[in-house]
Amino acid sequence: MSEEFVLQLIQKSLRELGYDAISEDLGDAIKLKRGTKTSLAEAAGWFLLQLKQGQYEAVEAHLEALLTASLPSPVLDLPQFRDPHAVVLTTLYLVKKTHFFEQLVQSPNKPQQQLLEYLRNQLLPLLDKLQARVTQIADSEFDFGHGSELNLVFDSLLLNQLNRESESALLLEFTTNHDKLTLVLASKYFFGQPIRSGNLITSARTLLTDTLLGKLLKNDKQMFDTSYDIPDNLLNTIIRQSVLYQKLQNAYYLPPRTSGEGKKRSDDEDLALTLDKSATQLHELYKTTLFPNNLLHTLKNHNFEVWCAKFSPLGRFLVTGALNGELAIYDVWDGFKLLKTLEPSTLNTQGFQPTDKRAYGEKSVIYCAWDQHEHYLVSCYLDTVVRVWEVTGLQQLTTKKRITRSMNDATTGEIKLASSFVLGQDIKTWTCEFLPTLDDTSKPRFIIGSPDKALKAYDVDGTELFDFYGNIDDDGDEETHDLNMKEDSPIDTAVEFEASLSSSAKNKLDNGLDKKLENNFNRINDIAVTPNGKILVTASNDRRLQFYQIPTSFNEEASTKRLASITLKGRLTSCSISANGKYLLVNCAPEELQVWDISGLSNLENPEPTPILYRRLLGHTQSIHVVRSAFGYLVDSTGEEELVISGSDDGFIYYWKLHTGQLIGRIKGHHGLCNSVDWNRFGGVGGSTDYGKLWCSVGDDKLVKIWGP
Repeated sequence: MSEEFVLQLIQKSLRELGYDAISEDLGDAIKLKRGTKTSLAEAAGWFLLQLKQGQYEAVEAHLEALLTASLPSPVLDLPQFRDPHAVVLTTLYLVKKTHFFEQLVQSPNKPQQQLLEYLRNQLLPLLDKLQARVTQIADSEFDFGHGSELNLVFDSLLLNQLNRESESALLLEFTTNHDKLTLVLASKYFFGQPIRSGNLITSARTLLTDTLLGKLLKNDKQMFDTSYDIPDNLLNTIIRQSVLYQKLQNAYYLPPRTSGEGKKRSDDEDLALTLDKSATQLHELYKTTLFPNNLLHTLKNHNFEVWCAKFSPLGRFLVTGALNGELAIYDVWDGFKLLKTLEPSTLNTQGFQPTDKRAYGEKSVIYCAWDQHEHYLVSCYLDTVVRVWEVTGLQQLTTKKRITRSMNDATTGEIKLASSFVLGQDIKTWTCEFLPTLDDTSKPRFIIGSPDKALKAYDVDGTELFDFYGNIDDDGDEETHDLNMKEDSPIDTAVEFEASLSSSAKNKLDNGLDKKLENNFNRINDIAVTPNGKILVTASNDRRLQFYQIPTSFNEEASTKRLASITLKGRLTSCSISANGKYLLVNCAPEELQVWDISGLSNLENPEPTPILYRRLLGHTQSIHVVRSAFGYLVDSTGEEELVISGSDDGFIYYWKLHTGQLIGRIKGHHGLCNSVDWNRFGGVGGSTDYGKLWCSVGDDKLVKIWGP
């Protein structure tokens, strides 16, 4: 970065901050320093800089000195012109006219008598000299036509108006009506050139240097090589970018999550945090103060292993499920106070009573999901029963009102089992997700996935609406986009091993592989639904991710189609989708998370909707157990999460940067397996607490832990 650019940047920044006098002193120092040099380009840079910054007196004094004393100019390369005085006169008139315009804009109440005196003493005499000089040129032996040389450096339309009659009338009109200045009048003042709305002074200066004197500047390319057209507030922009760069170098830095936080974390505070701290100090500051990895609450309401956890869509509640089948619901806004415990045997008259009595371990809660309005909760159990809970009464439990007889179940805090059902004889139900609600009158709908080759949609009354596997359009003929990761594929490993076997052994291997693939096909471990409710993702035992189009309505004509298929390396245990529907997070046992960009699938008309591997995240382990991971820290301004978090076999919780894949660190969360983590992504701000920064973890140690900044 050149010294001249830095000086010009500082000078302009001083003027923007209101320190005009200091800026002028710096300009004088720059001018003095450049005056000792013979470089035409450097001197010309001073000339343009003065005009752009409105330092008209210095420019006018220099041009007038050229006219009166015939001094050689270090600014204008005058020897190239046959009559340099005409060029100087025209340039001086345009500078003075622009200077006069700024005076009128800055001082609309200036006495008219003073304005008329400026016209008589400054502008009109100069115009007379210019007209006389042009006439003298026309009569000389170097007659090259009226303004023909001036036409090389000034616009012909401008020159045609440079006569006393038209200019005096225009200047008088402008002087009389300057207090009623309009863009039309301003444009007329500058020879019909357009004036941009906004800052008239900035527009006038730009018009002078880029248009009125534009040909003169282009005629001598050397003239302004060292003058820079510095954008407004550039110094502030440079400082912002420098601060942001310093922050992004720190693994624990997270941007403000909400606009309110952005205002609190002002630029001055960020600057102090960044420039006054060493790298080590910054690391500890972001890690201990701003990063949400501090243990806030330890909840001990479960007496058995806790297998799942789910924040509600509006961020108000948290539900956790345990080995004995209990669901515990907490109030996020009230310090995670326990609101309700739901037992798997709780039934109402609409409920389904299982015929066999199973042990606690076989009633374990495997997964649960909320509807978008927090009115229903559906839970999947190891006893194969799907239970749908109506939880509208939770709102009443969070308020302290006197209960009256006129209040119904929803208003008195009653929570009931709306329905319970099985998909079929001994058909397990391991995962479920609600679909976006069509309207306020329609019943909430959800999809159930089973390792026993079932994938169906239901409403909250337990009515089956749609069978995905039974209504696939041309599934046998349609080619799917299979992104088989060959370097890691278990099938490839088997094929390599096949080469060393006898023919009989090969036949046995082929039969075994076919049977294994057939047995695992469509055996679902987890599902996910995009926020717009258009795409269903399944993670199956055959190590495939399948992408299905969800019908807009579940009527008799409804059907689906498989959009794409991905074959991965490890056992797929769980999957989830980011808040904006762009990314898919997949757990691949035993030691990998993968993030896929599935935004291409959103365009259902795309002939080749191919997911793209975005990040591979390593560090955690999961051997034979299901470990659920989550996206976290949703930033309002971008609509994207910043983090990925995951539990692990060793009880540690790992966290990565989503967009870089960087493993930031790990914290000891539980003794034994950490089964699941979930982030309160849509939590709002209440008082001084940002509930969207809270997340939870659950484990085999029977504990539910709440984490945050």
